Amino acid sequence: MRVEGPWPATSVLAVGIFAALIASPCVAYLYLAEPDWALLYLVNAAHVPPIFVVPVVAIAMSALFGGFYGGARIVLSTRLAHHHVRILAGGGALTLVLAVLLRARLGAVGTAAAFRAGSALPLGAVKLGYVLVALAAGVIAAAAYTGWEIVRDGRRSSAR
Repeated sequence: MRVEGPWPATSVLAVGIFAALIASPCVAYLYLAEPDWALLYLVNAAHVPPIFVVPVVAIAMSALFGGFYGGARIVLSTRLAHHHVRILAGGGALTLVLAVLLRARLGAVGTAAAFRAGSALPLGAVKLGYVLVALAAGVIAAAAYTGWEIVRDGRRSSAR
């Protein structure tokens, strides 16, 4: 028995709590602490007002909800039932390709001018490098728990 489709109220609540308590503060911190790095040195953050953190967080949260929704659609799809591992591997491969392509921008910390001049510091030499490890571990653990709770709730709902 299918209860509420791919986006039941309990799933929205779980993702909303994850977004509000974990993801939004992490995105806001990374942008406010190192805005040039967060913008991948594409623009000089000195010319961007600090309030730009609002659309940055909004875009990240839209991507988060879109990812959970897309994942739910894939899991519920009967056409893609045998392709879950391939889709997951494709997402991982895309993330890896992006990380490799952006490694110069992600691996250096400084201002946009310092990055363009080649004098930005390596990521491991600054506090951000260590903070990223802790943030990534926390976000991954919280996202895994959120996903696990959504799956568990879905099983309980379909058993009723």
